[in-house]
Amino acid sequence: MLGVEDVFVGRVEQLESFLAGLADDDCRGLVVSGPMGVGKSRFAEECLGRAKAIGHRTARVTASTAAAAVPLGAVAPIVPAGIDLSDPVSGFAKVAARMTHRDGLPLVVLADDLHALDTTSALLLRRLVESRVVWLLATLRTGESPAPAVQALCDVRRVRRMEMEVFTREETERLVEAVLELPVALNTLERLHGISGGNALFLRELVIGAVTRGALVNDGELWRPTGTHGSGTERLSDLVGARLAAAGPAARPVLELAALCEPLSPADAGPADVIGALVDAGLLRRQDDGRRRSVVLAHPLFGEILRATMPVLRRRELLLQQIERTTAWRARRWDDALRIASWQLAATGTADPELLGQAAALARYAHDYTQASVLLQALPADRHTCATLLMLGEAFMETGDARRAEQTLVRARALARTEQENLAVALARTFNLFWGAARSEDAFRVNDEAAARATQPESRRMLRHNEAAMRAASGEAERALALLEDLGEDVPQTADPVAWLFAAMMKPLAMELLGRTGEAAAWARRAHGEHLKVGDRALFPHPASQLISVTRALTSQGRIAEALDVGQGAYTELAAAADTVPLTQLWLALALGRAEWNAGRPRSARRRFAEATALARAHNQVKGMRPSLGGLAACAVVLGDLEAAERAVLEAETYPSMVSLADTELIGPVLCHAAAGRLSEARSLLHEGVRAARDRGLPLVEALLLKEMVRFGAAGARQAAPRLAELAAGCDSVLVGVFARFCAAFADEDPARLHAVAAEFEVAGADLMAAEAETAAAALWDRAASPRRAAWAAGRAAALLTRCEGARPTILRAATPAVHLTDREREIALLAAGRAPSKEIAETLGLSVRTVNNHLQRVYVKLGVAKRSELRAALAPHETGGARIRSRP
Repeated sequence: MLGVEDVFVGRVEQLESFLAGLADDDCRGLVVSGPMGVGKSRFAEECLGRAKAIGHRTARVTASTAAAAVPLGAVAPIVPAGIDLSDPVSGFAKVAARMTHRDGLPLVVLADDLHALDTTSALLLRRLVESRVVWLLATLRTGESPAPAVQALCDVRRVRRMEMEVFTREETERLVEAVLELPVALNTLERLHGISGGNALFLRELVIGAVTRGALVNDGELWRPTGTHGSGTERLSDLVGARLAAAGPAARPVLELAALCEPLSPADAGPADVIGALVDAGLLRRQDDGRRRSVVLAHPLFGEILRATMPVLRRRELLLQQIERTTAWRARRWDDALRIASWQLAATGTADPELLGQAAALARYAHDYTQASVLLQALPADRHTCATLLMLGEAFMETGDARRAEQTLVRARALARTEQENLAVALARTFNLFWGAARSEDAFRVNDEAAARATQPESRRMLRHNEAAMRAASGEAERALALLEDLGEDVPQTADPVAWLFAAMMKPLAMELLGRTGEAAAWARRAHGEHLKVGDRALFPHPASQLISVTRALTSQGRIAEALDVGQGAYTELAAAADTVPLTQLWLALALGRAEWNAGRPRSARRRFAEATALARAHNQVKGMRPSLGGLAACAVVLGDLEAAERAVLEAETYPSMVSLADTELIGPVLCHAAAGRLSEARSLLHEGVRAARDRGLPLVEALLLKEMVRFGAAGARQAAPRLAELAAGCDSVLVGVFARFCAAFADEDPARLHAVAAEFEVAGADLMAAEAETAAAALWDRAASPRRAAWAAGRAAALLTRCEGARPTILRAATPAVHLTDREREIALLAAGRAPSKEIAETLGLSVRTVNNHLQRVYVKLGVAKRSELRAALAPHETGGARIRSRP
């Protein structure tokens, strides 16, 4: 569990720098400096081990307070015995002579915590380094003041310095995931990085504490938070507590107040000399906020530990004093209402109702729905208004509590007095019912009832746009766009633009589903820009929600790299906001998973789909479950994890379907059935999805599903190619056009055209599809006795697959050689190769056992095998799913 040996992950560049210095005749040593816990010692240990591995003699000296009390106490282990050191000049020369080795290589000496070295030891080491007897490898803690002799040792000419920085967020992610062996939910990763400050030691203790206390659990796909508080281990508390305690009793009140109320004005924080001393000690940090100066704790963990160890009465006393000070200064900062209300709640459990309302509005403005919910629930029942209940309902909605959201919004409706208030409540209720509760019919009913009561044309128009947004999400794209015909491109200057924002978010989806991907991307970008202008007039959603449509549209258009840039930037922004916007995170994670999947990066896509699944499950978002699990299953199949794929497919079947996301929902089950040899089931499921998309008038979804027919060989491709060509002609998506040409080339078994299509896939950023096209081309050229072309295409496929995160291509049916099995023969052969007995195969396919055995005998003759156990080797590797039949509900 994140042991000392693991902290070295992410220090590869620094290690290469050390090895280069060791090999450089002009370099005499390396001093690694950095703050406590950054990983200096672990890095130095790794360097020492590498030096030994390449032939250097190595040794360690112990620099400590105890050793420093005795001259040469630290270096005693490396000084040869029998040398008289009473005369340091001659004695040091003899030490250097005796330590010189016949191979000419210097002794690599590790001196950890160099700042604690005694003066005499430092003088001897300097002499040995300058005479090239010793190559110095030392660590030095930032902020320490070493003795002059030690400083002189560090300043020896040709001794290099390296500042060991804290981990970046990316390094934190690599380290934690390498140790835990599964991805970590991005919200949790952001929190771990933020609280640890990138400090390797602190990070280690935080992860151990979180796992030990159950704050992090492994759900099989990623480590996710449980809501249980876990801020580290006792060792971490002791480490940080000792550092805080060293500041002295006069500094403790300043540190405690900062832990509760930072940022603090210098006047509030305490005496100037105390603050200066804490800044010098690295416990406080000054910062400028425009014209205001303030002080904050220098490390996030300081606050965590101080709050955890502070007695309740002490916390109350400090908070009440700070409230009094801030109120006396007339609360001039824009966020003082939020701060004072939060302090009052923490100190007394109650707060001034007017302040609570103001504070909740500020929290909502910052999209901190968790804080808004806490503040609004503290309001006495008789002080609630329609506006406060509307905000509270929205907060419940955005944090995934659809039931409480509906109950609260019904209460708000009872207090509504104006048409504007009734409209706002109706819009919030439909959003919650449609997305949160997955009660689509009730959502449309509430919208219709509100429209029937509305008297103003503007109200009826907003409700019409609201209906359109829900129609788009339901896959009724043409109807949605007809209802949105008069939706302006600019956000209306109304007090409540939520209907426009929701419609603007869903209109690009309708355009995309109809194959107008370029228009969809352009509209979504404009909507995002308009959303940023709205400010505090918007109740929901977060502005990043508009980037979901941008990511989807760019992916469908074939601008996959651009889609990933947009989506990843938005998701990082949301992850940094902790758990305050989980619904937006959910749908953005789904869009990113789809983009990663089309890019041919199944590990990255699987992580996104796992994030989406975890968010949907944690926040009861049933609409998000089926597409999330479908995408997850598809990734698991191409990564060879059929067991996980089967689990995801079985769970997905328990949730409602979304036609507008059918391409993501169905790809997992189709691939899973095909990989397990259930070809009839896979074909049937795919045909059903294609039919549904055609009936709904969704050409993009139909095209994305039709191209999957190539998984059933040239016959499947021939069946799909004409319709795909027709759809591509009426669609502006580059990707759909390439799919159509791929399918046609596959159907015609034309390797030259498949090779050309592979190049088009690569330009679009779809590397796995490019690899599959090249692999199919290689097999066909091999069949045509063109070994050079076959080898070249196979080499191109292998090169492309190196970008595909270990994916196993699945569209390789053209690779089956001159032996041609019928679809039924292949299906039975695959199931038999997966060790299913004939009776089980017969029950699965609705055949008699005799018919199954007759088919198997024909397969044996065609493949030249004598028995069932030889099938796996005889079939092409990609043809064997290797999974036993599992009973389906």
